[in-house]
Amino acid sequence: MGIGLPMIVTPECEAGELIEQYQIGYQFTPFDWESIYSKIVEISENKLTMNNLLENNSRIRHRFSREKIAEHFTQILIDSLKHQRIIKN
Repeated sequence: MGIGLPMIVTPECEAGELIEQYQIGYQFTPFDWESIYSKIVEISENKLTMNNLLENNSRIRHRFSREKIAEHFTQILIDSLKHQRIIKN
């Protein structure tokens, strides 16, 4: 996602949920090399599919940058510590 290319993941994982939700790539069963290869060929030969995947990726990529994830994680940690009264508001 970070470099803007369509994603292909295996095994099926949490990233696959994002891939399907935002239509930015495909996920496969582990070791299903023929399906993976076929999909890569299909994407590379079909400009409309490739452009749709690239456009979808560029639309959401900023939401999942390392910086955004770190900010979100930090805020969760701070909120948790405040809730436990380990740090003051």
